Amino acid sequence: MRIFITGGTGFLGRQLVPLLLGDGHNLLVLLRDQKKKNLLPRSRRIAFMAGDLAGISKLKLKIKK
Repeated sequence: MRIFITGGTGFLGRQLVPLLLGDGHNLLVLLRDQKKKNLLPRSRRIAFMAGDLAGISKLKLKIKK
C-alpha cells in the first residue's frame, strides 16, 4: 500500500515510519525541513516531498504523481 505521511519526523512519525516500512508499505513523507529526513530510516520505499499542509492545494498534483 502507498501511504502519505505528514509529520514524519515528529514524535509520532518517527515511530510510525519504521513500523509501516516493516509491514512492506511504500511511503511518501511530507517534510517542512529537508535536513530532518536523516531522522528516518534509509529505504528505497520512502519518497520525500518538501512542503507543509498550509500549501496543500499546491501539493495535490505532486501527491497524485
